[in-house]
Amino acid sequence: MLEQRGMSTAGQRPVGFGGGVFPNQPFIATIDLSGHDFKQIGPGAMPCWSADGKTILFTAVTVSQPFADPGRPRLSVMNADGSAAHPVAAEMTWDGSFSADEKRIAYVAGSAGSTQIMTASADGSDAAAMTLPPSIYASPRWLADGKAIEFASRTDAPAKPTAYSGHAVAGKGPIRGVFTAGVDGSAVRQVSPQPAANTQHGSGIDADAEQFLMKMIQYPPGGSSPVAGANGQPNSPNKDPAESSTSPVAAARSAYEDSMQRARKRLLASFDASIAEAGPSANKSEGAAGPTTVATLTQEKQRFEKHGLVPWSQPMWKATGEYLDAANAARTMIHAALSADAMPDDLRDLVDKQVVAKWRHRPGNKLLVFYAGGKFVDEKLQHSWTFNDGQLTFHWQNGFVAHCTPAADGQSYTGTNQQNRPVSGTYVNED
Repeated sequence: MLEQRGMSTAGQRPVGFGGGVFPNQPFIATIDLSGHDFKQIGPGAMPCWSADGKTILFTAVTVSQPFADPGRPRLSVMNADGSAAHPVAAEMTWDGSFSADEKRIAYVAGSAGSTQIMTASADGSDAAAMTLPPSIYASPRWLADGKAIEFASRTDAPAKPTAYSGHAVAGKGPIRGVFTAGVDGSAVRQVSPQPAANTQHGSGIDADAEQFLMKMIQYPPGGSSPVAGANGQPNSPNKDPAESSTSPVAAARSAYEDSMQRARKRLLASFDASIAEAGPSANKSEGAAGPTTVATLTQEKQRFEKHGLVPWSQPMWKATGEYLDAANAARTMIHAALSADAMPDDLRDLVDKQVVAKWRHRPGNKLLVFYAGGKFVDEKLQHSWTFNDGQLTFHWQNGFVAHCTPAADGQSYTGTNQQNRPVSGTYVNED
């Protein structure tokens, strides 16, 4: 069984073979979103990216011969290229995930007789069990705020343990419910519909397309997830009254909203880090540059919180690129999950018309409206754009291409087109 465990900020996803028994030694590999650049990076299963795409949490497991029961699994971590692999937990631990800030991990520990969800620091220290009733647990995933964990149970409910077998621990048993609980195991709440006895647990995912596949393969939560609307902030778009909480549309909507909410939280965290770095301690060496940068970043943060417009100042280039990558990955996922006919108009607008910038472009003095999915409109025509490593590239329908660089304060850009003629633009503020 090929399991997709998530996407890195570099647009790659790790894949691995998993299940109760293996046809051969399972391995982990990375592959880009187009299905190319396949690289086997090491043995293991159940991979999960860190938010920055530099580290992979995985389950180290050995298979002595084809279709044999696997050896004792052990939660481990390695660099994104497969180097420096080492364990971060004792034997009989598996299926780990990072918290959004990458400071904590959650994983499953136990045996065929019992399992428990554990939390620990990212290096494996300070490990503690969540105080959950006996059950067979799977796929613990941190919620965005880091205060609660979503997990699956292979028995009827954590409060009602039933008979189970080693196959359930190995990943073959049916999922009976998806729950959330505080990190200490308190406030357990079921977020999946009942019953879910025939739903097979697929794979979890990490911090970028995080939980999209999990919720599409299993079932959506019961409407508890925050909504990242067209302005980048939580809101409640109008849903089709006929859209039930168990429909594929509801699952896709919930997964998309969760992915965008996590991307938004990461961008806001980057704002705070950049503002702190450019703050009073930086003024001694930068002179007047420190306060100017802080004012620019603060204005951009307020603009993002209010309108969902991304920052363009130089300290935020990397974070903006990662946010746009995450938005595009979430958009690609939902379009793959739902046909054009199945997608409601309000959901299509939420996904395809999320405005992230407006520029006044010259020559022509035309207003360009940028959407998160990589499209921009010029009057009534639709074109495409990309932003990577501080390079803003325009692709017009008529074949024209322009390569530009935003100014350090993010208020303008300059560059040349394919004829080496100068082009420029001014940011259109929404304040």
